[in-house]
Amino acid sequence: MVVAMTGIAVNDAIIKQLMDTISISQLLLLRGVCVVLVLVFLIPLFGYRVWDRRLLQGWNLLRSGCDGAGAVCYVVGLSFLALPVAATLAWTSPILLTLLAVIVLRERVNAGRWLAVIVGFAGIVLVVQPWDAHWNGFVVLPLLAAVFGASRDLVTRYIDPRLHPLQIMLVTMVLVSLAGAVLAPFNWHPLSASHGLWVVLSALCLTLALPCLVMAIRMGELSFIAPFNFSGILVAVALGYLVWNDFPNLPMWLGIGLIVIAGVVICRHGKST
Repeated sequence: MVVAMTGIAVNDAIIKQLMDTISISQLLLLRGVCVVLVLVFLIPLFGYRVWDRRLLQGWNLLRSGCDGAGAVCYVVGLSFLALPVAATLAWTSPILLTLLAVIVLRERVNAGRWLAVIVGFAGIVLVVQPWDAHWNGFVVLPLLAAVFGASRDLVTRYIDPRLHPLQIMLVTMVLVSLAGAVLAPFNWHPLSASHGLWVVLSALCLTLALPCLVMAIRMGELSFIAPFNFSGILVAVALGYLVWNDFPNLPMWLGIGLIVIAGVVICRHGKST
């Protein structure tokens, strides 16, 4: 789980750094193509076919659409926000998933999870700090990415269980690549060899993260590994400080703590009553 979250955070840092020299659409296209190529290589190694007719099922396409939309919102938001802020807000999806489960699935939620949701939203306010004179309205984008992420997780339960997570990820990355391909020609910047190497490294980090995440969930007890799901926030804070000298202030640290506590409580006591 820690390896998976570290891979995601490192990928985010690379993306943010690259956005200073190439366009977001270019980045989505190039990284998407790299990830697709890696997945095409990996999927057969897990004993699955690259192409499966079940990949075009409506629920899987809807899930991929939510995942792709969330990725676009997060990447765009990342270009305007400090990495620790964007990463923390994107990790609020378990909190939002609880609300969606109540609203969409009519699930009954116990008092402990409701308290965790309230604590989580208090943490969001502390991270966003709308009272600050330098408040950045782009914080809405990683929050929107978290909404799409929660919707993705909600839809995932309806997808054919015979599909491997890497196959599902392949559909998402194809959609993201297509979106980048449509927009990239309008804002294309020259690429250097170093750009290509960083894009490939970003793709490798992303494709390393998902199998590690799947293995952690399948091999470990969810109640034990749940807290490690938020280790990516600490990695993002460290990278934000080392690369951009961005460091959370005290209210933001309190907000991060509340979001992590709320997420762990929800993950550990996720059973509805």
